[in-house]
Amino acid sequence: MRSIIQSGKSRIGAALFFSRPNKRTDPRRFVQTIAYQLAKNVPGYQQYVMDQICADPMLLQSGTKHLFERLVEVPFCNRPYHKKDEPWLILIDGLDECEGEEAQCEIVEIIGAFACRCPTSPLVWIIASRAEYWLRAAFNRKNFQHCFCQEHIEINSQGARRDVETYLSSEFEKIRRVFAHHLSGNDWPLEREFSELSRAASGMFLFASTASRFIADPTACNPVNQLSTLLSIIDNGGDTSPEQGNPLLPLHNLYAQILGSIPLKTYVHVTRRILGCCRLLPRNTMQLTPFALSCNFLGITQHDAYGSLERLHSVLDVPLPEGAATKEMKILHSSFSEYLENRPVSKCYNVGRHEAGVDIVRCSFRILQEANKHSKSVTMFM
Repeated sequence: MRSIIQSGKSRIGAALFFSRPNKRTDPRRFVQTIAYQLAKNVPGYQQYVMDQICADPMLLQSGTKHLFERLVEVPFCNRPYHKKDEPWLILIDGLDECEGEEAQCEIVEIIGAFACRCPTSPLVWIIASRAEYWLRAAFNRKNFQHCFCQEHIEINSQGARRDVETYLSSEFEKIRRVFAHHLSGNDWPLEREFSELSRAASGMFLFASTASRFIADPTACNPVNQLSTLLSIIDNGGDTSPEQGNPLLPLHNLYAQILGSIPLKTYVHVTRRILGCCRLLPRNTMQLTPFALSCNFLGITQHDAYGSLERLHSVLDVPLPEGAATKEMKILHSSFSEYLENRPVSKCYNVGRHEAGVDIVRCSFRILQEANKHSKSVTMFM
């Protein structure tokens, strides 16, 4: 968790990718995977691991904390397996996909404690994850503040969009090679089609990779028609006919998984109302609506508002309480908004415009009645 090395001399010592769809979620494999890859890459370390296992054949059955101490902390705090100017990068991607919130936090705490105790260690840790509240709390421990830096990567940033366009260009090049007998020349896809797909992806690699797999589906045998079908589905907000299937299913499953972490009763009564207000009010006014004002308008208190949105930080930008009076809540990707509005796709998580509009009208009448009675409205932020 030291500053990311940009000198060009750092090398990848190990890379670990947690993934629910690929069933790579077991936190017990965390240390084993890192140690195995380091043993292949770091001179001298392999013999150390072998000596430890020979001395204790049951070592790999140990708990995460003990195994980390024996296979990572002891050797890389005390043994010079490297040149001092060549640190080893340890990449951990998708920590939020690891099974269990406690296990995720334990991994952060183990690495953080190691980085604080061994500031001269050659290991540089890079952890990528959605900004779940329990992980933010784990990183924000006071004793960790001096040994890590945090970088927030916007989904729909200019850089992310540019990276996704590069990725899509590469994928289309592969598709053209595989289906060369279907295509004449290199004029496919049309510039308009590529632009539409890039715009829909808006910097999200999951969207782009899902789209690429659908277009290149070997069972369809027609990438031109597949692309046309996909663009039509995107125009319809992800809605499909039964015979088409849903090419955006991995994306929708992700959203369902995120929303499913909220108790349904809470979602129906609080979260859905906030999301509906967020989606409608900015479209009906000339200026953005601050988050605190939206919640006051809905009659939702601060603790209820933040409690109902606590598990949605991977899809929402929710202002901190101190900034809620001037900043709006934003949906991070347009596909999430479209998912919420499409009832056949989102089902019980649907946030319909009509329902949200009725709620807004009802709240408007409530505020008028309170004003007529000269009563004080409930304030969310003091």
